[in-house]
Amino acid sequence: MDLVLLATGYRHTLPYAQALFGDEQHPDMYLTAFARTPGLYGIGFVETNSGAYILMDMLSQMVAQHIADRMRRPGAWEAFEKHVANDRPDLSGGIRFVDSPRHTGYVDSPTIRKYLKSVSKRMGWTLRSLGAASLIEGQSSHPHEPEGVCACQHVEHTP
Repeated sequence: MDLVLLATGYRHTLPYAQALFGDEQHPDMYLTAFARTPGLYGIGFVETNSGAYILMDMLSQMVAQHIADRMRRPGAWEAFEKHVANDRPDLSGGIRFVDSPRHTGYVDSPTIRKYLKSVSKRMGWTLRSLGAASLIEGQSSHPHEPEGVCACQHVEHTP
């Protein structure tokens, strides 16, 4: 690895590398972390209807294992890069988010967690829980609300 860049901020713009990531409001990132350009990653682009820290933890673990695959399992690394180029899963969970630039690319937290687990299992990666096993194991992100109800103001559930 030649460079690790850490940055914080609300805006997703990357003026020095925007062409590699795509649209600045919602970069074209597989599972919100893997760029369509091989070997380029970005943790923190996830926009979700729940807290993002568990997702960023899971995605960080996946990125680290993918980077390790490049040296340890080059065939697996290459297969995943091909998969990244073509897989475009619907991670909305059937939720119709507000039709606005701000909400473009929003994902449903339980849906993306389930998909991350599926991809990790297929790749032979391990996702370790850091005290949040119930969230990683797929329980509702809103445990005190009835099934199908979300307190988030910016979402509408489809019947």
